[in-house]
Amino acid sequence: FHDDRTGRVCAQDLVVEDTVFSAYERGVYVLALSKEIPIDMFVSLHVNSFPTDPTVDRYELYYYEGNPYSALLNRLCVAFSKRLDNKTKIAPLDYENAYSVTKYGDYPSFLVETGFASNESAAQKLNSPAWRAEFCKALAEEIIKAVK
Repeated sequence: FHDDRTGRVCAQDLVVEDTVFSAYERGVYVLALSKEIPIDMFVSLHVNSFPTDPTVDRYELYYYEGNPYSALLNRLCVAFSKRLDNKTKIAPLDYENAYSVTKYGDYPSFLVETGFASNESAAQKLNSPAWRAEFCKALAEEIIKAVK
């Protein structure tokens, strides 16, 4: 989220007492939280895996096409894809196929697959704190551009 007081982009990971919550649980939590405080945008970061083909390495961006902010989400996904590599899979999904973290709530939400852990070179990047910080910084900058 963007902290208007400091001008900084902030992130909050949903980990409580060393428990990492499933995508569904995160979606439910954010939906419940949105009833208490305004949610500007929900971004769910994931790492994918494709063990039967360890050569697969790409970014994937998913959003629910029925989200009232789908035009904004599409612009954001296209801009972020261009910034990354222009080969990113962008998938607007219908209600039946949309991930729970993308289809509930009246705020923009999307899911980002940051890479494939089953690919050796991608796994090295994903394990690098510097790479993760740069990836998240780039994503945050594109979010700020998209919502202005």
